[in-house]
Amino acid sequence: EVVSAAADLADYTELDNSITAYEELESGKALYTADSWSAYEDAYNAAKSLARDLSADEQATVDSANAALVDAKAALAENSVVSATVANRGDTSVTVNVEVTGTPTALRLANSESSLTYNRTDATITTAENGNENWEIEVAASGAANSYTVSALYGTAVANQTATFSYDALKDPNFISLDIPGAYSEEGYKDRVYKGKNEMKVVTTQDVWKIQFVQDGGTYTYATDYTPYVDNEDGTRTWTINHVFGPVGDVHLDIRIRLRNTSFYNVNESIDVEVVY
Repeated sequence: EVVSAAADLADYTELDNSITAYEELESGKALYTADSWSAYEDAYNAAKSLARDLSADEQATVDSANAALVDAKAALAENSVVSATVANRGDTSVTVNVEVTGTPTALRLANSESSLTYNRTDATITTAENGNENWEIEVAASGAANSYTVSALYGTAVANQTATFSYDALKDPNFISLDIPGAYSEEGYKDRVYKGKNEMKVVTTQDVWKIQFVQDGGTYTYATDYTPYVDNEDGTRTWTINHVFGPVGDVHLDIRIRLRNTSFYNVNESIDVEVVY
């Protein structure tokens, strides 16, 4: 019986498939950590340099090279966003420090309302002792609170691991505090007030002329002309406001104030209570 030479050769099919998988992934290697890609690359180079005339008796050598390549691919670790923290909350912008592994081409910030992209030229980038990059970026911000999810782009690929950051609403310097002495709390519930008139103590600066509550499009305005108040020695003004709360259920009031030389504006504060009988 005559046996062909080809029949005596080892089978390279699986190894060739694994080599092709590496080559297809190579253009996106920036997505992976340097160490894990280096190990994958070493396994690839070993597979590529393997002799192509091994006999069937040497199939284990081919299988071993393929197993090393498959295992190295499975061990690939993606680069990621390690953390995102607010370093400074300004009047019109927020400074955010984002720590990332690897060398991303861009960062993407997203929430339900918008998506922002920061390229490397848009950030101040430094390298930490652990080799990670820190991106310092400036995010435009209004006076309202907000939050973003940060993802990193490595070429065109987006890393799966993200981080989030949030910032509080700016506190208006003219609006200091609000208290409802008669409100009471129960665990698991909002503060509760009884339906009808409730006294509120509101502290502002002394140049605040009017306070306005906005509920479901309606407004309730209290001015110094007819609302009791006391000007304190520290420059603050304590208002005593008797406000009628209703209807029964959850009630949300946005707070606006007005100085004599301004129109009404939101102070990024609100009242959220449950009104009960």
